[in-house]
Amino acid sequence: MNTAFDPEDEAAFAVLDSLGRLHGPEETSVPEPEDEVEEVLRRLFHETAGVLPYALEAAALDPGLRARLLAEAVGDETQEVEPLTELLAPLEPSSPPVAIEPLFAPEPSRPFPLRGTGGMARRRRGGWALATAAALLAIAGLGLWVAYLQSELNASRGRLVRAERDWKGEAVSARAALDEVRGRFDRMIAPAVTIYRLHCPTGRGPAARARVFVYVTPDGRRWELAAQGLDPEPAGRDYQVWFLVGEQPMSAGCFNMRDGKPVVAMALTPPPGATGAAISIEPRGGSPRPTGPVILVAERSVRL
Repeated sequence: MNTAFDPEDEAAFAVLDSLGRLHGPEETSVPEPEDEVEEVLRRLFHETAGVLPYALEAAALDPGLRARLLAEAVGDETQEVEPLTELLAPLEPSSPPVAIEPLFAPEPSRPFPLRGTGGMARRRRGGWALATAAALLAIAGLGLWVAYLQSELNASRGRLVRAERDWKGEAVSARAALDEVRGRFDRMIAPAVTIYRLHCPTGRGPAARARVFVYVTPDGRRWELAAQGLDPEPAGRDYQVWFLVGEQPMSAGCFNMRDGKPVVAMALTPPPGATGAAISIEPRGGSPRPTGPVILVAERSVRL
């Protein structure tokens, strides 16, 4: 600790010296038993200087300060001293009053926030705000994800329902087509079925490489057609089937070629007593008598 006095301390001790509490001339000195009073005055001075505001303007010393200090010193019951009021006479200051400025006076008190506590509170509030915002964002994202999954599930269910409906329709169509093929096959191989094998008489034209068969059911009421290698009919024309009864052709109906397969557009009951069959190219819808070229013919039949 630095024990050197600065000018302010020297001025303060000069005041105490003027009050007769420091060692000085004989007329102002006090006996040794008064050293304890001197220490009390020193302590009171430092405590008083410590609570004074810092850097006040110079002001004259209060004349009643000495009386109050003496009253405090004399009135302290713990001090065994004689009253000093009569021993001390008022002294006229030989020099202008000296302004006393405290050495370590605190700054004027003013409210200020606790830095650590306020910052911690702000950080805590900021952390809660961020956590709340993150939680809300997470909840919103989860809701969107659930909605997306729900929409995908609904779309998948819709696709599944449509696929099942389409599959059932295709299954019904396939079953119907299979039943038709089985029926035709059964009719073709049934006993007493009549088969006409047709060929191209000229070896030219749309039936040059065709293999065509006409099947008549045993009851003679229906006919079936099987054709391979037959070109599609000309535009605006139909293929027409004829049964030959003696020398007289009788119409049995019309058909068209679609994707290499015959599609019967009109079928009539075969006439009884037919001995042959033929196919010609006629106008759309057929004719009562052959008008176009005969491209396929069978002069006889085979009965199974």
